[in-house]
Amino acid sequence: MSGQLLNEIRQRLAALGPERVWRPVRTPDGELLAQGVGWDEDGLPGDLGGLDFTNRSVVDIGCNLGHFSRIAAQSGAAVVVGIDQDPEVVDCARLLARLHGLANLSFEAADVIAAPPARSFDVSLMIDIIGRGIVRKGKAGLFLDAAASLARETMIHTMRPVYPLAELACGADDLLALYPAAFVRDERFHLLEYARDRYSPDWSCDILTRERDLGQRYKYLVRFDRVA
Repeated sequence: MSGQLLNEIRQRLAALGPERVWRPVRTPDGELLAQGVGWDEDGLPGDLGGLDFTNRSVVDIGCNLGHFSRIAAQSGAAVVVGIDQDPEVVDCARLLARLHGLANLSFEAADVIAAPPARSFDVSLMIDIIGRGIVRKGKAGLFLDAAASLARETMIHTMRPVYPLAELACGADDLLALYPAAFVRDERFHLLEYARDRYSPDWSCDILTRERDLGQRYKYLVRFDRVA
């Protein structure tokens, strides 16, 4: 492990500050470099449920420092591209890929809504992207569409199936101006139903996080596969 590289990463992480680091950042030997501020109880398996990335091309949308990009790269993916809007985050993610010796992993600074990459991948990941702010602004469909436009075969999302309107801090009329009425009912916005409907009939859906109550507050790992 290069001491100079590790020192540069420590400096970059300190400059980013804890609020811009989403998942824990560790060295290859397990030393914790940054804690991360993501939810511990979001229902997401740390290994993405043991998904098989062998020989597949993967894009990680909103990758932050590349936590899940590295999992895909270390799990045998042929190529992984992490995309994030923040150039400083992307610069640090590139250094972390070097630290972990992942030649099959690269990062790009881009806005996938305004300027999506002009290519596609076998698998798209969109982890911890669609949340209350995205839903409240009416942009959930744009992010769902971006993930689909980049994936030839499979999409992996995390999403909270249902959002009470009280937690979104908006009324039903506000959401009805942004989403179809079928998904705004019972004082809730039904995100998973909305996603399934938006992707139908081209994509099948499988909830990988096995829980009975889809109305609980945690996010779920959801897989969509393109229907032949």
